[in-house]
Amino acid sequence: EEGATVEYSTDGGTSWSEEAPTAQQGDNAILVRQTDAAGNTSDSGELNYTLDSTAPNAPSATLADGDGFITTDEIDGSNQVAVTVGLANTNAAAGDTLTVNGTDTVLTQAQIESGEVSISVAAPNEGENLAVTATVTDAAGNPSGEGRAEAQRDTTAPDAPTLTLDNDSGSSDSDGVTRDGSYSVGNVEEGATVEY
Repeated sequence: EEGATVEYSTDGGTSWSEEAPTAQQGDNAILVRQTDAAGNTSDSGELNYTLDSTAPNAPSATLADGDGFITTDEIDGSNQVAVTVGLANTNAAAGDTLTVNGTDTVLTQAQIESGEVSISVAAPNEGENLAVTATVTDAAGNPSGEGRAEAQRDTTAPDAPTLTLDNDSGSSDSDGVTRDGSYSVGNVEEGATVEY
């Protein structure tokens, strides 16, 4: 009411102040009343709420087996690949929302207790990279930082490597007869492991 004095109480009405209380982390209970210029005091209005402005910690994200590649045995019949989201040390709780590449999952107590969630996402085309991001948003709407993972689809076996003598010293340079047994391996894919 115009000209009224507004007072607040945070102790159930035991004491009153004209200074608006500052919200505190956790449970808040605020009463408010007004007294008009004639000295008439209203009934009190009440507001009860929980303030939570602390975001969960970022989850971890692992694509397939975490080696940076998506291989044939890691892609299911629906062309999906598994993403494992780790919840350890995130402070996530049942009812929070896990978002992986834009898809939301409401976390259950069983998932919280297991400490991880497995989500399937579409595998990329051959030779392409897949990047995933995972966040947890709590019941108050606080989003965590992002857990990220990236892997390249590589399901094609490399061509056979070649073996050639360094010095075919026989009567012909292609007769395979030599006094020098050194040889070279060729046609090796970058990053490949060569075995003999």
